[in-house]
Amino acid sequence: MSFHSPIDLHIYDQINNHVGPNANGDIENNIPGVDYEVIDGNKFAFLPDGQNYTIKGVATGSGTFDARIQKVTNETVTDTTVFSNIPLTNTTQVEVGTSTISIDEV
Repeated sequence: MSFHSPIDLHIYDQINNHVGPNANGDIENNIPGVDYEVIDGNKFAFLPDGQNYTIKGVATGSGTFDARIQKVTNETVTDTTVFSNIPLTNTTQVEVGTSTISIDEV
């Protein structure tokens, strides 16, 4: 899972553990096995199989963002879903599913 733009990536597991930036801007990682990276403002999360996750985004500025979901099997990308040029305002919040994206202007 990756977000590219002015939007924070938040991941929650079934019991509401969180991975992503906290109120202080630090990255918390409270879901075992999840790897979260920020590279040049792009957010990447590697999620292990076997759990259901809720993926949310909170805008940090205006513009557009891209979200990419890739399934990796035996170190090979086997499926990719891309959402491109989704408009953002400073108050946009999104929730991403395997093949859908919900956008809310707060």
